[in-house]
Order: sequence, then structure tokens, then C-alpha cells
Amino acid sequence: ATRPFMVIGDVFNSMCDLFAADIQSIEQERKMAEALTKSLGRDAFLIANIVPNLSNLMPLYTSCESSSFDAASRTRYLLLTLLDTLSKLSKSITILLDDLQWIDPASLTFCRALFQSTKSNKNVFLVLCSRESEVQTQDKSEVHDWLQSLSGSTLETIHLTNLNPEDVNNLVSDSLRTWPRLTRSLSAILHGKSLGNPFFLRQTMEMLCRGGYLHYSLGERKWKWDLDEISDLRLDDNVVSLLTREMTKLPDELLVGLKAASCIGYCIPQTVVDILSKHLEMDLFGVLTSLVQRSYLAGVGSALYRFTHDRIYQAAYELMSEKQRREDHMKFGLAICSYVLDNCENNYDMMFVGVNQINRGGPEVLADSCRRVMISQLNLNAGQRALLLTDFSSALSFFGHGIMFLNPDHWDVKYHLTLNLFTAAAESACALSDAALVQSFTDVVLAHSRNLDDRLPAVYFTVKSLKESRNLRLCIDCASEVLKQLGEDVSVVFNTPSKESIESLNNLLLRKTTDDSVIA
Repeated sequence: ATRPFMVIGDVFNSMCDLFAADIQSIEQERKMAEALTKSLGRDAFLIANIVPNLSNLMPLYTSCESSSFDAASRTRYLLLTLLDTLSKLSKSITILLDDLQWIDPASLTFCRALFQSTKSNKNVFLVLCSRESEVQTQDKSEVHDWLQSLSGSTLETIHLTNLNPEDVNNLVSDSLRTWPRLTRSLSAILHGKSLGNPFFLRQTMEMLCRGGYLHYSLGERKWKWDLDEISDLRLDDNVVSLLTREMTKLPDELLVGLKAASCIGYCIPQTVVDILSKHLEMDLFGVLTSLVQRSYLAGVGSALYRFTHDRIYQAAYELMSEKQRREDHMKFGLAICSYVLDNCENNYDMMFVGVNQINRGGPEVLADSCRRVMISQLNLNAGQRALLLTDFSSALSFFGHGIMFLNPDHWDVKYHLTLNLFTAAAESACALSDAALVQSFTDVVLAHSRNLDDRLPAVYFTVKSLKESRNLRLCIDCASEVLKQLGEDVSVVFNTPSKESIESLNNLLLRKTTDDSVIA
């Protein structure tokens, strides 16, 4: 994902746009605003960062920020309340979540709650799509386990298999406007080469047309082909290899544009196109338009391009070596972040895109120490923004990358930046209930911090994570040690640790911690 809560944010933003476009009168607009204000109240402001288009349906008022530890549940509650309210104002709402194998962690967590809440809502129809072979991989096991757990619920599972020979023949016959009995031999060859994969089949037929193996005879007014030539033709054994080989035949300018688009991701915002046009010194808009005409990309409105299929995106990305990818990610990321800093500091979506590009390049690509410090600061800013969006996984990733970009002497030269990164990383890990990771970040802070005040926030997150993991003895020992250093009289010996004793120590610890020192 190029930004936190990307999948769910896009779904709810699109939903708000559809409802806003469906408003026919001022009275209808007033009733919708009243219903949403009644159900969401002033707390609607808390999800405005994820669903900015909500402002098209109701007024948004500033509200006090909550701590990161309860903000996640409040965000989920408000989004589900928004959906429930809109469903009562509509006959039905269908939500299609495609390509779940690419879903970001924050959106997946919300999807779990979304599925449970919509089970009893007859006005909401939920469709989940994923590629089974990819959700079974180790890094997507959480998605796979969740989908498997739904098999016994109200969710109906539909397995889409590859086309059989008869289906392939029907598709070929229909595409060529030719009788099925005349295409059967051709279809048998195509089925053998594509194994019935619809997308692979389509790409194979397009390749045959471009190569002249399958052509339309104007004189005879029918499609013609040579079965022996096609049968002897060596095709790649997977669609990505086939696409990659075909892409290498593109004109140089289109190839450069295709590679640049694949570096940005599955979707390419218009603003990014403008920035990269200047950086690459080429008409990237015209190039992408040509790629749209060749069906590699599709235009979505006037502000977005996207790859027409994730396999096309994968093939374009694999045109480059690992070294070239990392270098391009770094160059594009620096160009986007420079634009954001110079022109629109509050454009957080663009900031996320730029920082993610830089992080995909990695610190090994950049030797400039000054730029490395700047990138660490950008990751800190992006992580803090992700915390506000309650996407703790993305926040932790940003803080982790910020730490990676620090120079070797960072504790001496950039003390406060380093301290803030490690403390914020401890907070994110705490919100994710990863006590071991919290402890690892806190240990670094304890080893390098200059005074007790600088240690307190990290220690607080350690105590909180130990409490949440029910490691009560370690929790009390940790809190007691810090409180003794603060001069507090901790004279009570807790032979049997309890939640009450921990709450007492936690409250003492919080009273010694200033508001500004705890990143919320």
C-alpha cells in the first residue's frame, strides 16, 4: 500500500462520492447531513483523514484527539457506524474488495470487523475476491487464515477455476466471430499453451495477432491462422514472462514510461505523473495515454491511472533489475518529497507516496549523510501521521525505516530525532501488542538517552505492553525501578501481582510524564 488505510479509505471515499452524486434536492441533502451528524456526532472528524470525501455529505467539526491506544477501536466503530447509517438511507450497498492478497494490515483488521457487522445488515452485500495461490504464501498467511475461518459462516465461497477446452473454444469462437467447429483445433492448441487461464489466453491471442500468426483477411472476410506455425511457436510457460517479452518490443519512450509507472505502484496519481514528467524530462502524460491505448493501463477519471491487471504491473516491474528498481524508487521518491516540501506540505497522500518510494530504494542507495537525516525526519513525520490514522503497522514501518536511514553517529549528532524515532517505534509496537519489540526499542533508548525524562515515554510503553501481555511481575519490576529513580516511595511489596497494583504504578508513572513527552 502506498498510504495507510488505502483499501478501506478508497472504498468509503467512493461510497461518499456516490451518495453525494445521488442527492437530488436540498431537502435530501439536509436529511442525510442530519442522519450522519446524529449517528457520528463531532467524532466524525476522527475519520476525516481516512475518508475526506465525508465532508461532501455532512459538516465536519474539529474534535479533541484521542490517544493511539483507543483511537483504533473508535475509528473502526465510526467507519462501521457510517456504513450502517448510509445503508439505512439506501436500498442496498454492495462492497467489492478485490485482490485481497495485496491488502494492507490496517485495512485487513477493519475487514474482520466489517464482515461481522454486515452479517446482520440485509442492506449491505459484501464481496471478497483473492487469488488463492497467493494468499497461501507465508507473508499472506494472515489473509488466508481469515478467509478459511469464514468458510462455515454466512459467506458463500465460489472457487473460479481455469477454463476447460470447451470453454476456451467458445471464447475463441466468439472473439473471432467464427463457427465453433472451425476454431476447435486452434482452441485446443491455445488451451494447451495457456492451461485455460483466461488472462493468459487473452494475452496469447493478442501476441499471435501482433506477430501475424492470427490475422484477418479482408479479401476472404474472415480470420485466418496456420495451425502448424502456432503449434511450433515456443511460448513462455507463465503469463508474466510472456508479457515481459512482449513489453521489450515497445518503443523506448513507452518502455521508460511503463517502468516508471510500475515503480510508483498499481495506481499512479495524476500529480505524480506531473512530477515525474519534469524529473524524466518527457511527456509522461502522453506516454501513459499511449499505454492506455495498448491496454496496459486504464484511465480512472481525470486524476488517476492504473494497470489493467496486476500481472501486467508485475511484468512491467520485472523489466528492471533489482539495482535499477532501487535506484529509480529513490530518485522518484526524492522528487515527490521535494515537490511536497516546496509546494504542499499538508498533502499527506503525496507524502506517503514519496516516503514509501524512498524506503523501497533503501539506505544502501543513498550515501549523502544530509539527505539520510532528511529522510529519517520524513519517515518520522509519515509515521506520526499514520499513528493519527490508527494504522500502527504502517507507522511502525515508517519509524523502522527512519531508524535505518540514520547515520552511524546519530545518537551524538541527531539525538532528538533518534530519540523520537525509537520512542515512536516503541509506541507503535505497543499498540500492536508486540511486547518483545517494545522492549527492544526501549532497551536502545535506555542505553543512549541522556536523562530520565527522555526515558520515561519508552518505559511507559514497555510497562503498558507488559501489562497487556499479562506479564505482571516484569511489569511491576519495571515500573517500580523507574519510580524509585523518580524519588517515589514504592514501599509496598507485591507478592501477588494484580491488575490493581499495576494500574497504581502506571498512574504514578504517568503523573511523572509530561504530555509533550508521550507521543499520542
